[in-house]
Amino acid sequence: MLQEQEKLDSQPHEPDCNLETVIAAIMLWSDSTHLASFGNASLWPIYLFIGNQSKYICGKPTSFAAHHLAYIPKLSDTIQDFYKDTFGRSATAAVLTHCKRELMQAIWRFLLDAEFIDAYRHGFIVKFPDGVSRRVFPCYSVVSSVIEKIVGATSVAPIQNAFSDKLAEFGFDFHSMLVPDIMHEFELGVWKATLTHLLRILYAYGGNAVTDLNEQ
Repeated sequence: MLQEQEKLDSQPHEPDCNLETVIAAIMLWSDSTHLASFGNASLWPIYLFIGNQSKYICGKPTSFAAHHLAYIPKLSDTIQDFYKDTFGRSATAAVLTHCKRELMQAIWRFLLDAEFIDAYRHGFIVKFPDGVSRRVFPCYSVVSSVIEKIVGATSVAPIQNAFSDKLAEFGFDFHSMLVPDIMHEFELGVWKATLTHLLRILYAYGGNAVTDLNEQ
């Protein structure tokens, strides 16, 4: 945020406007969520937090600091029928993955509309609780989401990113938005896989190896 504020301060003010300019850090979180223990009902919501707020406020459910921005729909149950009627064969897993990516980017192109682009370019005036009016510029600070794991050795996918389409002219690099997803990528990913592998070694070793580990 400090770097983004410095960049904003170095830019010229809007014509006939001498208001203080400030950053509104937009934090977006997205993850597919199962709605029940049984069945396959699920939603893929996008949540929005304002990064300027204290984490202690954002962490309280009673503060209602999280805002439901949108829901990303699932692919239609009839997509296989449509694909087979159109191309004469069933869609592969790679094709379905590509369609999911394109669907998500289409939702973001819808959200990054002309009104948002105007606010991103020129800011908008807000009267703060201290009684001072300031020109606020939205800034995507971090995005935490489940990134597709199978995207090739270099994580390259043949799609156009919505953020690049809409915001590249302002020098925005969408890679700067992404942060490690500690729970999914480490606690349920790398660390879990490492621990599982170590336990298998201990079981193969035999004796009291597993018991000794549990005592630690």
